[in-house]
Amino acid sequence: MIQREDRRPWYKRLFTSSRLDAVHRGTVFVLMGSAVFLSLSLAYMSINFYKYEIPLRREKREQLEKELIEADKAGF
Repeated sequence: MIQREDRRPWYKRLFTSSRLDAVHRGTVFVLMGSAVFLSLSLAYMSINFYKYEIPLRREKREQLEKELIEADKAGF
C-alpha cells in the first residue's frame, strides 16, 4: 500500500497530535514537579520557623524584659 503524500502546510504538519501530546505531558510534569518542590520547601521553612525562630525570638524578648526590669530597678 502506497502512503499518500502529506500536502498540508508545514505549520499544520508541525503541530500534530503526538507532538502536542508530548508537549502537554512535559508541561504537566514540569508544573507538578514545581508544585511538589514548592510544597516541600514551604514545609521545610515552616518547620524551621517554628523550631528555631520562635524560641529564639522568645528568648530575646525575655532577655529584653529582664534588662528593662533591671534598668527600672537601677533607677533609669
